[in-house]
Amino acid sequence: MRKPYVYEIPSNWWKKKSNYTRYIFRELTSIGTAILSLVMLISLIKFAQGEQAYNGWISFMQSFWIAIIMFIVLISSIFQTLTWFAIAPKAIRLISNNQVVSDKTITLSHYAMSVVASIIILLLVF
Repeated sequence: MRKPYVYEIPSNWWKKKSNYTRYIFRELTSIGTAILSLVMLISLIKFAQGEQAYNGWISFMQSFWIAIIMFIVLISSIFQTLTWFAIAPKAIRLISNNQVVSDKTITLSHYAMSVVASIIILLLVF
């Protein structure tokens, strides 16, 4: 009886090509997105618990080290957004008037809608 074939993957497989390294880096930045979501959820919970709980959370969030962490989270979120917008044309194939919409148009429309949504949110908040 033959031994089953086992394909061994070295632990540094992602260092072999720059595409693999970028892929791993992009996947790691999703941790920042998860942290941001968790912070927003905790903020909402503290807000629901009352003024004292929310003020305690805000004072915790204003510490120096949390500010550093949140800055890193901000950079990772921006990187996530830019890479998602860059790959959008590969995921969306639009046809208008029997012509394929260009990649640049799709990407720019994502940026435009992001700006519009941000303005609407700012107007609603302030």
